[in-house]
Parts: sequence; structure tokens; C-alpha cells
Amino acid sequence: MAKHSNAGQSQQPGRRTLMQTIGLYTLYLLTQVLGIGMISLGCLWVNKHLGGMKLDGTPEQLFNYHPVLMATGMLFINANGILFYRTGGCLKYSTQKFIHFLVQLTGLGVTLAGAYAAYTYHTLKHIPHYYSLHSWLGGALIVTQASGTLGAFFVFLWPQGSYGFKRAVLPLHTFVGAVGFVLAAGVAITGVTEKALFSLTSKGQEYRDLPAPALLLNAFGVSIVLFVISVVYLLTRSDYKRPDVAVDRKKD
Repeated sequence: MAKHSNAGQSQQPGRRTLMQTIGLYTLYLLTQVLGIGMISLGCLWVNKHLGGMKLDGTPEQLFNYHPVLMATGMLFINANGILFYRTGGCLKYSTQKFIHFLVQLTGLGVTLAGAYAAYTYHTLKHIPHYYSLHSWLGGALIVTQASGTLGAFFVFLWPQGSYGFKRAVLPLHTFVGAVGFVLAAGVAITGVTEKALFSLTSKGQEYRDLPAPALLLNAFGVSIVLFVISVVYLLTRSDYKRPDVAVDRKKD
């Protein structure tokens, strides 16, 4: 009986089962499809109903970069940086940390470009800055993301950092990153709603009548929610975490 019991425990410690691996990468692929669909809907909306994106065009065309870049940087790239700790398990933990940092830094750069587009538009149109809930939350989120990204470099990538200090800070870093990502979705939804009200009213349309731009906007908002749900699900599955991460942390 003892031999039979030991034989049934075929999974090696520190490794995922085949079904867990298949499930992880299947869900990860679904997440990528949802993310690309989210960005595509944003591009379709601004190009079909808002006059497109152009750096040397009108202030409105410059602003149209804002929703697309924010969805790309603050949501899609940021999510992939977080999920790399799930999908990059074949790499050394130190390599994972470095790639994670580079992806997050790229996401921050794209986010700042999107924020600059909105700020420049407000300046050119003589619209007050930071008066809406969307701008308050968005500004706070950008500061948090920038602080977290730069702080993570000195805590987790700086060669002189102690393992004990890294271990103490890691739960806070993980919590702030997860909350920031979910908050980014809320900020995006408030921005989509705000833009819907402004853009439809300027064309003499009513949001409640659901004209074609409103339907596309709603689809864009729903795609954001679905993308975030898929990412959070992957993050909360404990069996999708890197199994040997504790050992590698001590080495790196």
C-alpha cells in the first residue's frame, strides 16, 4: 500500500504538472487576444469617429493618442510585465526580474507619452488641467507607477541590496502593483465615459440613444474589463506561480 501511495504522487516538487502548464499558457494566450482586441477597439473608435491620430494635426488628433497609448502602456504592457513571472518560469529568477523591469519601464514610457498627449491638448485648447475624477486618479496612478518602477530598480536589481530587505519589501511591491493595475482599469473606464459624454454632445448626439460611436465606446470599455479579469485570474491562481521561486531568490 505504501508503494502504491508513493507511486501516485508523480509530480516532482517545484514543478508544474503538464495540465497546469497547458492551462496556464492557454489562458495566457486568451489574455493576449483580449488585450490586442482592446487596443484594436480603441484604435477603431478614434480613427472612425474622432478623426484619427496625427502628431502634427489638430489638437483633437493629438489627443486621440491618449486613450490608445494609455490602454497599451498602463494596461496591456503593464499586465505582460506582471504576467512574465507566470510565463517566464524557464528562466533564472534574476533574468525574470530584469525582463520584468524592462517591460514595466516600457509600459511607463508609453503611459507618459499618452499623458503628454492629453496634457498638451488641454494646454492648446485652454482647458483646465486636473479638474476631473479621471485626471485625479490618473495622475496619482502615474506617480505611483513611476515611483514603483524606479524604486523596484534600487530595491530588487541593485547589486548591493540584501536578500532580507528584498524579502520584506516584496509583498508591498506586489500589492501596489496589483492594486495599481486594477485601478488603471477603473481610471480607463472613467476616461472612456468622460470622453463619450464630451464627444457625443459636441456632435449633437445623446449617449442614452446609443449612436454608433457610443456602441463602439461601450465595447471598448467592456474589452478593458474582460482583459483585466483575465489577468487578475491568472495572478490569483496559486498553482500558476513559479514553483521554485523561493530557492532562486536566495541565489539571486
